[in-house]
Parts: sequence; structure tokens; C-alpha cells
Amino acid sequence: MPTRTAALAPLLLIALFAASACGAKVTPTLAPTATPVPTARPTSTPTPLPPTPTPFYTRSPMMTAVSGTRTPMPVQCQPTPQWGLGDVWKIVKDSVGCPTGEQSAFQGQEVSFQSGFMIWRGDLKVLYVLYYTGEPRVEVYRDTYMPGEAPSAPLPTPTGEALSHLIAAPVGPFEKLWREVDGLRERLGWCVSDNGAQECTVREFEGIAQDCEMGTLLWNRESAFALFFSDMSWEMY
Repeated sequence: MPTRTAALAPLLLIALFAASACGAKVTPTLAPTATPVPTARPTSTPTPLPPTPTPFYTRSPMMTAVSGTRTPMPVQCQPTPQWGLGDVWKIVKDSVGCPTGEQSAFQGQEVSFQSGFMIWRGDLKVLYVLYYTGEPRVEVYRDTYMPGEAPSAPLPTPTGEALSHLIAAPVGPFEKLWREVDGLRERLGWCVSDNGAQECTVREFEGIAQDCEMGTLLWNRESAFALFFSDMSWEMY
């Protein structure tokens, strides 16, 4: 059996048609619109900046420019000479520069001449010629002497005071250099003997050497020598 609502449906449709035909305006009822709820915007976590790199060195106040000029850093030499040669180096360091290595011991020999002397350095096999006067005052030669070797240049004939028993020709590596290098014998003169005989005195010693950038320091157990290669001069302390 149809329900009552179903029976009234045709009557409702007829009433709506009649109302439309008479020009009546029908306003449909809209369902209420739900108010939108704002969605919370996600908060982003700021990414931290990377740390500032640590410099390899910190600028020293000595490197700060003053009145438009740069103050140079003081030179720090490593290693520094020790003991007696260290005292001499402090005096002449501006002329010889920094050491190029550690101090070294060497077997040495020394011969005195009328106008200078020679020092033989065994560890490097070199001969230092030191003149009292003239230029240059220092010369350095490689020792090429072989034991038993006869010098290629003849022995000069002594004259004047060289005839004295206190004057003689050198021997060994000193003799070879003295005979063969032009002008060396004329500048040095003859070997001075201190033993009362007409023979050259060769003094042997255990020496200490300090090689530097622009010179060499030598100690022969009695005195210290500073050899300056910039102007080929020397001083004794």
C-alpha cells in the first residue's frame, strides 16, 4: 500500500507548476556552507650557516702596516750556533746570514806565511787562503792533492829573507796550491817556521765549523775566524 508521502507527490508538483506559471519567483534554499578552517603553515627550521674556517696562522702585530709601510718580521734562524762560535755569530750574523746546518767538527791543519796563512778543512777537502792585505782577502780552493804527489810547478829559488832558516816552502796540499796557483805565492810569501829549522811548520788541530748562507765560521782551538763571502774578507776573534 503506497505511503501517504507518495500520494501527495503529484499534488506538490501541480502546485509548483501553477506557481511558476503565475510568475512567482522561487528562491531555492542553499545548504549552509562550512566556514573553512585555516590550515597552519608549517614552520621551517632555519639551516645553520657553516662555521667560519679557522685561519692557519694569526696575523702578528709585527705584520700590521704602520703609516703605509710594512714592518718586516725579524728573521728567526734555525738552528743557531752554539758556544764560542755562537758568540761570534751574534756579532757577524748580518754579514754571514743564517746557518745552513748544524755545527760540525773537522780535522784541520794550518800553515803561517809571511803575508797570511792557509787553513785546510778535512771534512770538505778545501783550503782557505787568508791574506793580511790586498783584495780579495779570502780565497777558497778545492784540495786536489794526493799523498806522494809531486807538484807540477817547480820550486822557486828563495831570495832575500827567504834564505833565512826561519823561511821555508810549504808541504803537502799547501805546497801544491802554493806552487801551482798563479799569483798566490807572490801574495802570501814563504812559509814561516817556528821550530828553529828551515822547514815549514804545519799545525794540526780538531776544529769546529759553522757554515752559513753568506759565509763560514771556523774555530781552530785558539781563535775564531769569520769568513765573509759577500766581499771575500775575514775577521779573527
